[in-house]
Amino acid sequence: MATLDNQKLKQVFLLSLILSISFLIIFNLLSYTSGFLGALTLYILFRNIYKKLVNEKGFKGWFCALAIILFSIIVILVPFGFAGFTLVDKITDIVNNPQPVIDQWNILYNKIHQLTGYNLYEIEPIEVFNRLQGPLSSFLPSLLGNTLMGVVNLAIMYFTLFFMFINGKEMENFVKNLFPMQEEDTKVVGRKAKEMIISNTIVIPLLAVIQGIFAFIGYAIFGVKESLIMAIITAIASVIPIVGTMIVWIPLGLILMAKSHLGAGIGLLVYGGVLISNIDYVFRLFLQKKIANVHPLITIIGIMFGVKIFGFVGLIFGPTLISILLLLIDLYIKEFTNTSPILSDSKDNT
Repeated sequence: MATLDNQKLKQVFLLSLILSISFLIIFNLLSYTSGFLGALTLYILFRNIYKKLVNEKGFKGWFCALAIILFSIIVILVPFGFAGFTLVDKITDIVNNPQPVIDQWNILYNKIHQLTGYNLYEIEPIEVFNRLQGPLSSFLPSLLGNTLMGVVNLAIMYFTLFFMFINGKEMENFVKNLFPMQEEDTKVVGRKAKEMIISNTIVIPLLAVIQGIFAFIGYAIFGVKESLIMAIITAIASVIPIVGTMIVWIPLGLILMAKSHLGAGIGLLVYGGVLISNIDYVFRLFLQKKIANVHPLITIIGIMFGVKIFGFVGLIFGPTLISILLLLIDLYIKEFTNTSPILSDSKDNT
């Protein structure tokens, strides 16, 4: 009996030690969550391609891993970098020389004041810019810190991705052994997670392209200069949580109005509010349902909490976690109760 108690004590101590160290590691790596989740996303997305290149084509594993990483950099980072540098360049021009913007705003203000008699502001625009200099100065170090953190997360993502490819089989077996479920149920959870991640990974860029196309049509109709470049920036901005494409088409509409194109400006604002922004929700719900049989509520709620917790990658992992949670509940009901699984029909259709 004493031996048994001693054995249980050792087990409890060992588990406590494992959990404590795990919590310490995870807690201190929370800032890099997006990097690890990004690596997991790319691994699941390119896993079959990597295995085909290594097993069927006979290429070296390290070479295939580096080739896939280079491909993802070209496809993902280059467009975002282009849009980012373009936006920063335009914002920098405005900050360094705000007078042209102020002049255009005054023209717009005078027209609105003449038509409605409404006073839009009591403080002169130049005074607003002067007051913003202080907050902008304090914001720059924070922006620099976020940029550096983003670079660090990218480095972590690709570093982790490389070794996930090289040691993928061992990693997958380790994860399978952690799940306290039957092998069949473990495969179901893994398959559902894979479907959801691939679904979101496909849907997000596809929606960006769709919004970019609608934006280009609107910009061309209402006479926006550099319509194609602005449409590309709009497409990339569509992945930004909450604000999305509004950070592009609202300023463009106001600029048109300030340049004495009042009708075109109002038309673009209406077009952007009705089509460019809302087309995202329409196609997202349809595509998510079509590709992975995901209920629209799972997509909406998942994005809401996923972005808050994980940042940008929450667009992918928010709906994924909710779907896995519902699936685990379903498996628990099947395993430990006498009732029928509540999601069995939907699960069979995925």
